[in-house]
Amino acid sequence: MLKTPYKIVLIVLIPALTMGLAMAVLTQTASDVSLSDWLTDSAGYQQAVAAQPRLAQPMLLFFHTEWCSSCKALKEQVLSRAEVQTALQDFIHVKINPEVSAGTRSIARRYGVTGYPTLVVIPSNGASAQYYFARQNISPSQFTADIRHLAALSRSGE
Repeated sequence: MLKTPYKIVLIVLIPALTMGLAMAVLTQTASDVSLSDWLTDSAGYQQAVAAQPRLAQPMLLFFHTEWCSSCKALKEQVLSRAEVQTALQDFIHVKINPEVSAGTRSIARRYGVTGYPTLVVIPSNGASAQYYFARQNISPSQFTADIRHLAALSRSGE
């Protein structure tokens, strides 16, 4: 039989650890969900380039790194929201981490990416790329409005 102090520790500690683990799993899942259907890195970029003429949709390139706290915040607080995901259905979306390979670094250089997060819209009509730098603490509704505006511009060729 355990002594009383050990019982208290077990009664308090085990549920707390269990809850903490559950929250960690839920948090990880929520942040991953926002980009789980995105094409990824060099191979994903090549697929998007090949599919763009057929789909006639603009590409949205999301340049990020693992260490970038602003990138993580954008993923978790904005890109994971339903209204944003709905707006992004108008795009072929690719997430690119320029630190994973020479191919991803080359793509970042091609678009002049020097900071993170950087989002680049590539119109389907061959017009020039449009750059979108998500400011800190942007709301999902403001991001959605901005992305829809960029999608409209890319369709009109402005």
